[in-house]
Amino acid sequence: MEEILTPLKTTIISPQDRVSEQLVLAEPESLQQAKHPSLRHPHSLEEALEILRSKPDINKLSDALQWLTSHDVSSGKLNTHGERPQVSRIARTLVDDILPDYWSLASQTRLAGNYTLKDAFQICLSSITGLSVITARLGTILMAQDAIQEQSHVKESEQARLLQELLELLDGIFIPEDFMFSIWQDPINLSLDVVQKSVTWRELVNLLANGKIISLAAQADRFISKRSMDISEGHWLGDGAQYSCWSGRRLEYMLCSLNEDKVDGWKECSQMFERCLSLGYADILVEETYSHLVCGHSEELRRYERFFQNLNKLSKRTTVFSLLRILSKSVSSEKSLLQEENRGSTASTLGATAALLASLGQNSRDFEDLLAEWISRDGLSYDLGIQRAVIRALSQRDHLVKSVFETALSNFGDKLQIKHTPTTQQEGTANTRILLIVAGYVNHADSEYLGTVARSSKYLNAISNRLAASSARASVLGMYVGTAISELVDPPEKRMNFSFEDIDSPDGKMYLNLTRIQDPIGSISDLKSKRRVQQDTLKKDRYGQNIKESYFNSSQISTTSSKVIAIEEVEHESEEDEDLPMYEKPDSDTPDEDEDPTLVERNKPTAPVYIRDLVSGLRETENFDRHKIALSTASTLIRRKAAFGTEVSDHIEDIVSILTGLSDRWEMENFQEWRLQAMIAVLIAQPSQMGPWFSRHYFGGEFSVSQRISILTTLGIGARELAGHGKEDAALTGTGALPANPFPSKKLPDKLHKMYALDDADPVKTLSARMEKTMIQPMALQAADTLSGPNALKVRTFSSRMEVEKKRSRPIPNALAKIVADGFFFPLTGGWQMHIQAL
Repeated sequence: MEEILTPLKTTIISPQDRVSEQLVLAEPESLQQAKHPSLRHPHSLEEALEILRSKPDINKLSDALQWLTSHDVSSGKLNTHGERPQVSRIARTLVDDILPDYWSLASQTRLAGNYTLKDAFQICLSSITGLSVITARLGTILMAQDAIQEQSHVKESEQARLLQELLELLDGIFIPEDFMFSIWQDPINLSLDVVQKSVTWRELVNLLANGKIISLAAQADRFISKRSMDISEGHWLGDGAQYSCWSGRRLEYMLCSLNEDKVDGWKECSQMFERCLSLGYADILVEETYSHLVCGHSEELRRYERFFQNLNKLSKRTTVFSLLRILSKSVSSEKSLLQEENRGSTASTLGATAALLASLGQNSRDFEDLLAEWISRDGLSYDLGIQRAVIRALSQRDHLVKSVFETALSNFGDKLQIKHTPTTQQEGTANTRILLIVAGYVNHADSEYLGTVARSSKYLNAISNRLAASSARASVLGMYVGTAISELVDPPEKRMNFSFEDIDSPDGKMYLNLTRIQDPIGSISDLKSKRRVQQDTLKKDRYGQNIKESYFNSSQISTTSSKVIAIEEVEHESEEDEDLPMYEKPDSDTPDEDEDPTLVERNKPTAPVYIRDLVSGLRETENFDRHKIALSTASTLIRRKAAFGTEVSDHIEDIVSILTGLSDRWEMENFQEWRLQAMIAVLIAQPSQMGPWFSRHYFGGEFSVSQRISILTTLGIGARELAGHGKEDAALTGTGALPANPFPSKKLPDKLHKMYALDDADPVKTLSARMEKTMIQPMALQAADTLSGPNALKVRTFSSRMEVEKKRSRPIPNALAKIVADGFFFPLTGGWQMHIQAL
């Protein structure tokens, strides 16, 4: 090894020279800045990016961020297309490199002016680009944690700290109330065209309202709570209710700040609201967005009307129904409204609510139509207060009040609702009270119309259905309505009088007084006092806004541990009271031997005799027995009448359409078997017509997989039965018990048939006939051949060709082949080929 390495030169260094080599001459600061431009104060985005990438100290970082904030290039103006790549790099560098090192010192380091380094971070990243970078960083960290299964505890704590810092940064960015409005204004200040402004806003909508921030914040909270012992409270960004509340507050500020001539601004604000509704917290979002109106401030009413007009149909419906749920909490309860002593105190709140709804619907036909829909359907389960407010708001439109009255009258007299709707819903908050209140307003607006309706068959049938109901309470409600409306339209001597005691009871007087209700329309400002009382139940959240406790406390699960209490039976040894006599246990009543006449079914359905009765029985949806007997006898009736008259051919398409789409609504045991038998019977009755029909609807009809399988089964088994294999398949379809005689039959009744007909089923006669065929007939033929002489003397006579052809039996045409080809094979193969080509 020593022979390979040969020194070329040897130099001896003295101790003085060694010390001089270790000392380097320091350059002046001006010379360093000339060689390294990144050490100077930045004058452009490129220099600022270079300073941030050079791992600056706290002073140089402060200078760079102060320059960025003072030149206002890191707010919404980051969206300029010429500088967008540089801005993205700056934002990514701040989030990935600078934030982990300096965020803990950011709140303590003050810059020139009245803000800190933390404020500079938030200003620089308060943009669409900054939010995109932050959310991307959150997603990257969370995905890395999911990919790596095993990590050290130190690294997990570090990742939890990074996630917490990013959430705090987002929290600070979202604090300003004008957050959305300022970002919407930035493209306007930069003089972008309409397309660029629309693209920019759409990007912000997708970023804030698609649920990504909530999802990432919730995942980050979950990770932080597991890895870090210091952080126990979840962040508000991961709570959908609080995030929706924040969105509503920012949308409210934007609504109140937009100029009325900015058409694009109203459309874009509505677009953000519609996407925020998809987060699933419509009531919270609507209450915060409409908080000015709900709290009684009518100054911005025109703005909210214009905002509502830009919403789509579904969002309008959600908004109106949510607004009514919110207002129902402010209106007085049903009990206080029905009490005489509280009517004066509750009139102001109810009138104010009616005034607000009437004002919102004054210039919006959609709003009024939604109010009418709500009071007819969804509003039936709400308190009487909000119902009266909605009816009073609709009373200014005669056609809407009449429409609500007709709908309530139809529901009141519907037999299904009378029979199946709970009585508490029929009498309490549902149709009865709404019907009587609306009747009073209709009478006030157009008494002639109410008199015409009171004499119509629709009204008379409704009252008759109520009086004929099996429920006593339903009948009493019919008497209440009939008496109350009769008092409005009939003179005293002709009024309806049922002469029952309940009409003078407090309950009856309450129902009769509902037609006299005429609530006044108050002022929207009356809602202020009601909402001011509720301010004591509000609390401050993290971003400095008031949020109702009920929204968030309701979703929290009580952590109080439950204890299992042991129950011990304590035997009392105290003496029994001698004054109380002891009675023996009574004997149980003997059950009645006779049937209860009220439970005997006297109108039992019979099997259908005509095809039209069969069709109506198959369509039956209320009478189970009639539907069952129609389905069970469908196959027999169709086969009997297939060759008798034109009943089957006239109704065959109706029958097959009903059978093919029939569903087992009552879960009958033999449903599939009976249905398949009937479908096969229809196919056998008209194979040339029904074969192509089944094939066509198998490929092009709107049927489920099971129904299509039934069609194929019908075609297969029906074709086999036409070919003569019906008895072999009888076990599969259950058709073995069907009668083979045609209709009408010439067979005598069973009693007479047994008397005059031969008993073919006698086993002795059957056995003797079989022995005669197998033994005696061959012996007789052989004896006749022997008596005719020897075979050599037998002469064969030859006949002419014509005589042979006359005796030859003619071939039978194969009619089955034509039926199967035209009705089964070609339609199926043709439909299959068309669908294969379409694929």
